[in-house]
Amino acid sequence: MLSFIDRQSGSLYMSAQLTVKIHGWILCCLLVIFSLSFSPPSLALSTELDKKLGAQNAKMVEQQMGIYQDAVLIDYVQQVGARLVAELENPRFDFRFTVIDDPAPNAFALPGGYVYVTRGLLALMINEDELATVLAHEIIHVTERHSIKQLGSSILPRLLEVPGDVVGHVIDEDLGTLLNAPLKTSNNLLASGYSRSHESDSDELGITLAAKAGYNPLAMGPILTRLNASIEYITQQEQRKSYFDDHPFTPDRVKNIKKTSKKLKYSGTSPIDSEFLTRLDGLFVAENPNRGVFVKQLFLHPQMGISIEFPKDWDTVNKPEAVGAVHTDRQSFIFVGLAPYQGAKNNADKFKHQIEEKYHVDVKVNPETTAWNSEAYWVGLIDSSGPEPMYVHRVWLELDNLSYQIVAVSPKAHQQQIEASARSFKPISEQQRDKIQHPVVRVVAAMSDETLDELARRSASEIPSDAIALLNQLELKQKLEKDQAVKIIVLQKYKDISTAQ
Repeated sequence: MLSFIDRQSGSLYMSAQLTVKIHGWILCCLLVIFSLSFSPPSLALSTELDKKLGAQNAKMVEQQMGIYQDAVLIDYVQQVGARLVAELENPRFDFRFTVIDDPAPNAFALPGGYVYVTRGLLALMINEDELATVLAHEIIHVTERHSIKQLGSSILPRLLEVPGDVVGHVIDEDLGTLLNAPLKTSNNLLASGYSRSHESDSDELGITLAAKAGYNPLAMGPILTRLNASIEYITQQEQRKSYFDDHPFTPDRVKNIKKTSKKLKYSGTSPIDSEFLTRLDGLFVAENPNRGVFVKQLFLHPQMGISIEFPKDWDTVNKPEAVGAVHTDRQSFIFVGLAPYQGAKNNADKFKHQIEEKYHVDVKVNPETTAWNSEAYWVGLIDSSGPEPMYVHRVWLELDNLSYQIVAVSPKAHQQQIEASARSFKPISEQQRDKIQHPVVRVVAAMSDETLDELARRSASEIPSDAIALLNQLELKQKLEKDQAVKIIVLQKYKDISTAQ
């Protein structure tokens, strides 16, 4: 039974006899994007299964993680990948190589030939051989069908369940559509990872493939070591060997790579680009400012021209489809994203009719005039059937010919924070836009006998000399050669970045 509470009585909401059970960590759902809900068939089936699953999940990867907008860099990665694929015997898949817009250093593959490397991992590399060995490793995961085999083992249970009965489709359908990701997950294609044997096989077969393509198989060791060292540097925690880890211990992997490499011969074919580091100049570090940045809890999107303040101490998340925040209790969240461009009022009316038709109640849409003289349309709902009432906000509004929507849920304790956050949505100011600075990779030429400390000071590096040494695989106290290319990180104003692009 649903009853409407009029706004004049002091509430924006509707009381609903609906079950509210939000458990688990909703943020995990936003970040875990490779959800599959099928019973793993026999691995004897044709590779059409790999192609189907790969195509389905590749679309989700690219929508949720985003492709790095650098066509020249992506084309280069594809060329290196193509050189490796050319050495496969009877390849069963058409391979595609893409750079993911993610600062976390990672590379992964989906069934059917979809191989991804993040800009975060590229930033750690120092030559084309390292890139080739990483891509070859992922190619082997595909050709050996490790993802399909891992699904059969079901090594992870369900990570999250968000029932679809929270005011009908308000959460399950509307938030799911906004985030372009299902809110129910079961077996996870990526988060489950590979077994130790799968990783070891991909190391051995991957460097063998790289050697056949003319790349130095030993290059796999340094990039693994540098990746591990970068994580230890950031976390200040040393990796410890554990027999419960799914992945092999990094020093053990490097040792086995060196052992296998001794048996391999490679021609040392000329790289596609001998000046690899120049490919990384200008690479974004941390958040991509073109997708918006956080200044504490304030989110600024200079391209779309919007800003919104999220509640203090809430965990924030920024994905291509939506930006938002989740309370630490995992029962409260607010997300903002684009709505279908049918006009804010039309979107609100459509939602009103859907709820009325589904639940046979009258829904009131509350219009308000925004600070930029546009109309915002609010719908408020209360679900009072659970242990405590849950407040739901739905808001539609327009700014600069774009239509936005806000989806928020919370118990009463956080309702005011949710509403204040939703009302903070507004155009970005020029002062805010001008203050946005972002770290980027810069490749600088060293002076003769210059130290890393001296180079860091001269180049206004944002990272200290020990981090520069790690990033470039250099000794901290070594003297540099004249014109030696060195990667550093510098701060650049957003307006300079956007002008350069």
